[in-house]
Amino acid sequence: MRPFAAILFALTVICGAALATPPDSISLKFDPETHILSSTIYHPVRSNPSDHFISKVVIDVNGAVMVTQTFKSQTDAKVQEVSYMLVDVKAGDKVGLTAVCSLYGQVKKVLVVAPPQPAPGTGTK
Repeated sequence: MRPFAAILFALTVICGAALATPPDSISLKFDPETHILSSTIYHPVRSNPSDHFISKVVIDVNGAVMVTQTFKSQTDAKVQEVSYMLVDVKAGDKVGLTAVCSLYGQVKKVLVVAPPQPAPGTGTK
């Protein structure tokens, strides 16, 4: 009976991992005026939301980790939304966001910060 229990346990673990999905994609936006990085992490959760969610977000600037935040749940069953103020970021910097699933996988997106745009009517001729 012991081999049966071991096989049943292994199948349960494998099936649970099969239901886990890594984050699908990341929408990333940086406002150079306010220095706010806004992101929507697309991670549809079909299984138990108390066990399957975005568990960690890591922000790096030019490869140096600036923020690590852990979560115990997700904003909703489809996305995790986050915003961070990154005061020292300037035009040309590479800002990366890595989202980690509580069960399986991760995804990263990198954004190169554009310079602030002049207000309408204030540009040069």
